[in-house]
Amino acid sequence: MTRSLILLPLLLAGFHCPPFLTTAGAAAHSDIRIAVLALRGEEAALQSWQATADYLNRKIPSQQFRIVPYDFTAIVPAARQHAYHFVITNPSIYIELEELCGASRIATLRRQVAGQSQTRFGGVIFCRSERTDLQTLTNLKNRRFMAAGENSLGGWRMAWYELKAAGIEPAEHFAQLRFGGSHDAVVAAVAQGAVDAGTVRTGILEDLAATGVIRLTDFRILQPRQHEGFDLLHSTDLYPEWPIAVLPQTDPSLAQQVTIALLEMADNDPAAQAAASVGWTIPQDYTRLHELFKALRLGPYRDYGSFTFAAVLRQYGWALLGATTAIVVLLLYTAFVLRLHGRLRRTHAELAQAHQQLKAAQFQLLQQEKLAAIGQLAAGIAHEINNPAGFVLSNLGTLARYAERIVSYLHHVDERCRQLPEALAQPCAAEREKLKIAELLADLPELIAESRSGMERIRRIVADLRKSCADDASRRGLIDLNDCLRHCLAQLKDQLAGLEIEQELAELPALACAPQQIEQLLTHLLQNAAQAMAGRGRLGLRSWMEDGVLHLCVSDTGPGIPSELLGKIFEPFFTTREVGQGTGLGLNLCYEIARSHGGQIRVTSQPGQGSSFTLSLPLDQASDVAASS
Repeated sequence: MTRSLILLPLLLAGFHCPPFLTTAGAAAHSDIRIAVLALRGEEAALQSWQATADYLNRKIPSQQFRIVPYDFTAIVPAARQHAYHFVITNPSIYIELEELCGASRIATLRRQVAGQSQTRFGGVIFCRSERTDLQTLTNLKNRRFMAAGENSLGGWRMAWYELKAAGIEPAEHFAQLRFGGSHDAVVAAVAQGAVDAGTVRTGILEDLAATGVIRLTDFRILQPRQHEGFDLLHSTDLYPEWPIAVLPQTDPSLAQQVTIALLEMADNDPAAQAAASVGWTIPQDYTRLHELFKALRLGPYRDYGSFTFAAVLRQYGWALLGATTAIVVLLLYTAFVLRLHGRLRRTHAELAQAHQQLKAAQFQLLQQEKLAAIGQLAAGIAHEINNPAGFVLSNLGTLARYAERIVSYLHHVDERCRQLPEALAQPCAAEREKLKIAELLADLPELIAESRSGMERIRRIVADLRKSCADDASRRGLIDLNDCLRHCLAQLKDQLAGLEIEQELAELPALACAPQQIEQLLTHLLQNAAQAMAGRGRLGLRSWMEDGVLHLCVSDTGPGIPSELLGKIFEPFFTTREVGQGTGLGLNLCYEIARSHGGQIRVTSQPGQGSSFTLSLPLDQASDVAASS
């Protein structure tokens, strides 16, 4: 009844076959070859499966079926040469035939094992029962291990998959790995203590125990597993039994007839008994076996996870060609866009630089106009102040002399008053105390002296203003800028004492200028640097020529100038020093001298690190010198 229910949907569906099966082949031939895997030689294979061929010959008399045994090495190459139409083999070979040759399973064997009918099997990992040191798979590290055969699925590969999942790599972690050649040999080696543990196919231990060869109590199963409907001892997952598969060149209608015939085979049919089975059932799912092969990189999955160039070309050649062409076109387009972008970026940078230069030139022009206006105003103020200041200073000198006479006279009067009778001297003394004559006489010389000092400072400021506005154009000549700098250093050696002076002076051509003004400019710059460092620090001096312009940089390691003050540093009367310690005209004078020579002076500063003043003077003044001579 069960078999009828199985066959009914197949018959109604007309036996659906994979689309890759062709109609060429067996329909035109009466000789239908069924390949079988000969595990124990050709004779044993024929004894097990010839009855199946005889069964099919009776069920399908229009065809002549015969068994063709193949060993492990020949069965897959023969399939590639279309040497047979059907194949009965173990699941390992079937996986290769499915992947490499397009084989498709049509039924799965129902094997008779230890008195049970099973369509699945697994592996048993076991040791002697007295080995208390072996409790889990991880205890097998550095132990001797035996398996049935390197290509045996139930007798090695299933156990290998479980060992790998437990973190054991047999080639690295076993003290010894041996293959016994048969399942019985593995059981004997473990029983005799020749190895510490072994693995065989499910049912082997039960069969040997049933025949009295071993006692199950002498062995212990490592990692015992439980699966519903499967009572045999096992340590691994369960996988489908041997399939019968059809090759692509086989006629689909013939494959359908064979499938129906096999599914109709009775449990006690001689063909089933010869194959140690109870017949066939619908094809099982071999997906999990593919996963095992991938994990162990076996059969068609030897290169799984790694790619070779030749394999990639074979499978993806046209796709790679199209992708490569698209990438080349994209790269060329990208290169073109990047080139345009580069041009645009350079143009943008040039425009930004030109914009910055224009802003700097505009700022410099405004600064020059501002300073020129301030200079003219200062010149007018200096002229207006100079004469009144002279009068005041002259009068203060006269006042000082008069004050001396008055003080002398008052001292004389005091002497006379003390000689008068007390009645007359008392009113004089009271009036003197009331007017605080003593304090007046003490403060008067100091007040006059401070007034004269203040006026002297006013005269110096006026003199500096007049110098900054003076025209020395008639006294011009050729000088060596480096020699002028050395001369200034010699004159200021006392002020520069204690400083570390670093000189990097390039050889420069002669400069047409007003020598006294240039010397005055350099003296101011050196003095400013020395005052900024207060006798300790490094004074840097560097000169060079670039594009017909001489450059001289004076740098210090002083406290620096705050950024918000840099724009005011060259204005008249501006100073960062304390009141009374400078006129604030030195850098303004430097600025005016540089400007009068067609050059400029720039300042850069980092608070806490120091400042640098760079003087730039053009060389195109030789004609002026020649004209003046």
